[in-house]
Amino acid sequence: MANETHVTIRGNLGKDPAKYGEQNVSARFSVAVEVSRFQEEKWVKYPPQWFRVKAFGQLATNVLATLHKGDPVIVHGDLRTEYWTDAQGQELSAQVVVAYSVGPDLRRVQAKVIRVAENQELGRATDFAPGQDGQSALAGGPVQRSESFGAAASGQEDPWQRPADVSGMAEAPDREANVA
Repeated sequence: MANETHVTIRGNLGKDPAKYGEQNVSARFSVAVEVSRFQEEKWVKYPPQWFRVKAFGQLATNVLATLHKGDPVIVHGDLRTEYWTDAQGQELSAQVVVAYSVGPDLRRVQAKVIRVAENQELGRATDFAPGQDGQSALAGGPVQRSESFGAAASGQEDPWQRPADVSGMAEAPDREANVA
């Protein structure tokens, strides 16, 4: 829509994405954005800003299969305000990013792209490797990863296997957890 507020955020997942629905799949997750500013000749770190994010359809399926707590991500979508009434009758609101695109932050990690057919059921992304034609091996089923890439090729630790340290970052409470 023309009057939507488009945002792009870069941060770390606060916890594993949660799946909602079976036929119309959606994923909900939070992203912590570290904030620091240069003040008086030094960098000052502030508490992280937390964003609630929702993804739908194939994007949600891919997020659920790929991303985990601590992963550095970039999210692009519309910033919206949701309104609801809690069990005590109090009207509440929260801002949420309805994602159009979600992906790893390639400034901080390396990733391997696996093409997925539309509406294709997906397992854990690390369980699949590209086929000989460069397309996804999903049609032939899961295969073992046989080639190294990025950090793994150089003998370093695979950054996707190590979650970012989000300890000490207090996450904004989940609104669903507050509703009786």
